[in-house]
Amino acid sequence: MKKLLLVLFCTILVCTPAFSKKTETVKKPFVVTFYKNDCEECEALNEVKQEIMQEYKGKVDFVKINFESDDYDFKRLKARYNIRTAPATIFVNIDKGITKKKDGYISFKEYESKIKAILND
Repeated sequence: MKKLLLVLFCTILVCTPAFSKKTETVKKPFVVTFYKNDCEECEALNEVKQEIMQEYKGKVDFVKINFESDDYDFKRLKARYNIRTAPATIFVNIDKGITKKKDGYISFKEYESKIKAILND
């Protein structure tokens, strides 16, 4: 399921210019985190993300992408959103046309704020 969501996400990001088009297949907002292995900041962000995932389970989908991946779609995604370092996080609600990006570590409070923004709480 995660692999399917990831492929779908990449397809949408590459093919949809501004996330303004509605889609039948993506039903929830989602968050994509770019990480590196052996990255302390990435590990700290992952701990925050684990807490957030528990709180927003069923409301938001979460995807992780290895920053160092050679996958063509991931490279295009990194270029499109100017992802130059890890960690980097993209918050997306396609139905509402909301996309936010944050480089680096995100505190629990800021992460939750960005989740609420894509959920429009």
